[in-house]
Amino acid sequence: LINNATIHSNGNSIFIQLIDQGDSLHLSIEDNGSEFKIKDDGNGMGLKNVKTRVEYLQGKFMVETNETKTLFMIEIPI
Repeated sequence: LINNATIHSNGNSIFIQLIDQGDSLHLSIEDNGSEFKIKDDGNGMGLKNVKTRVEYLQGKFMVETNETKTLFMIEIPI
């Protein structure tokens, strides 16, 4: 996700946060670049790989995006 933000977002900052909630880990990666376009085919191999890893760990993967930022959120149960 960091690599995607660096290469594709056209932003100039990335904010990464990892929080231990006791029973789960929460990872958020936010950039201030252009809107992330979610395609019908599920996007590229990188995003599919992230989704597959999160599903394997029985976690949740969410994306929020608009013209000025993209936020990826991952929650993994411990």
